[in-house]
Amino acid sequence: MKSKAKSLIAILLLLAVLLIEPLHLNIVTAQQSITGTQDDTFGVWLFNAGTTVPAGAPTDDIIERAIFYDLLDYIGDSSGEVYDWDYGLSEPTAGQEDTTLPEVLEGLSAIDDFGMIANSGDDAANFDTGSGGYFEGGFDLALAYVIYPDGIKADGVVGPDGAVNAQEAEEAIEGYEIFIFEDAELSGMIITLSNKLGLSISITLDDLQVDPPTPNAADDTMIAIDLDSMTGFDGTYIDKIRIQDDGITQSRTDTGDTTLEIDAIATRTVECTVNFYTDPVGSSFNITFEGSTYVNGDSDTFPYGTSGSAYADCPLGWVFDHWEIVGNVALDPDEYANPVTFTITCGGDLKAVFREEGTGDFGTIGYWKHVFYVWKVGKGTFKDYVESILEGYIARINAESTVFSENFTLTMESAHDLLWTRDNDMRTRALKQCLASWLNWADNAVTPSQMVDIDYDGHPDMTFGDAMTIVENILRNPDSSREELEHAKNICDSINNM
Repeated sequence: MKSKAKSLIAILLLLAVLLIEPLHLNIVTAQQSITGTQDDTFGVWLFNAGTTVPAGAPTDDIIERAIFYDLLDYIGDSSGEVYDWDYGLSEPTAGQEDTTLPEVLEGLSAIDDFGMIANSGDDAANFDTGSGGYFEGGFDLALAYVIYPDGIKADGVVGPDGAVNAQEAEEAIEGYEIFIFEDAELSGMIITLSNKLGLSISITLDDLQVDPPTPNAADDTMIAIDLDSMTGFDGTYIDKIRIQDDGITQSRTDTGDTTLEIDAIATRTVECTVNFYTDPVGSSFNITFEGSTYVNGDSDTFPYGTSGSAYADCPLGWVFDHWEIVGNVALDPDEYANPVTFTITCGGDLKAVFREEGTGDFGTIGYWKHVFYVWKVGKGTFKDYVESILEGYIARINAESTVFSENFTLTMESAHDLLWTRDNDMRTRALKQCLASWLNWADNAVTPSQMVDIDYDGHPDMTFGDAMTIVENILRNPDSSREELEHAKNICDSINNM
């Protein structure tokens, strides 16, 4: 009987172990998420960290996994990321405030200071500003990084923790771009986010604001900020963060230091990458920007807001036609200028399109009158000159010609009216021929460097670019004589009849 009892006890113990072990494993390996409370500034959420859950889990695990997979980076852990800082007296006792830059850098280098109550020996584990002290910084100005909205609006939850790949770590940070860990019973602070474009917003957090209340006056707090949800910052960027202690003494001083202690500032890393392309492709077709030359398929990184001259170059027999852009980049004055001012607002593509030199046919005044007549009356097209093509010609002429960009407002309508006008004034006749010459240029019949005949003798005399400079100087001068205007007309008429 005793033997049976012992066997039964052994069996029961074995069953208990078999049942309890999986349960234990599930408890140990269960992933955790955490829900925050929304601040009165929309897009700002507060999360308990290190109070209800020991050691700061799961908030520190969630952020540390995102840093491991290069989704986030610490701000202030290197001297290039500290723009300015200052400190005041710690409360209720002095001595914990960080007074040197190395102490600031060490304190902001990791999320490593969590506990149920303030740790009196935590000088190296955070940046203690003391009363009224502050931190001001961002990514190293020498790097091509800014803090940019990710396009996802956060919902007040982060997690679960324990991400095993970049995708899981991305899902766990739930659309937030900035995470601030504070380790001093949530001392009151003012957070200011700004950029070099002049945008700025300030967020004020009160002492002990975390809700619901937690033991030991909410010893640690994670402040998560979603730029996509903040008015004025959707679609733009942040390059500076300032966090300042509010200088207000807390009513409770029994839980440790009550001035601002910043454990870590972790933000999204966004690199401004530009891809360069040419059409056609070849080593002789290239783009020069910011002192470097790029061929098709090259890429480079630039600081946010970089702006400079881009120039497209090509071999003999080819000419630049236009630029094409994709993404957060811009051209000034337009896509037909070369060189052009190229501005990078957070990466994209720049493509230079070239065309072969002078492969089209010249058209006379009568030819172009008919082209625009067919467009005007809407009776189909003549030789495939659809409206979009003609509009492109008008845009290119306005970009290249001084007469038609400054002295004469050139549109589809005004081009038609000029070509069909019955005004026989010599200035008007010269202007009509000038427009026809520019239309031939836009139609790829001639390039600025190509030699043209300007006196009806069938022999090239000068480049098209030089000839049009002579013509436009005459037309732009209100005091030009009739003989000068006739000379301008004849130059263009000779070109148009080549």
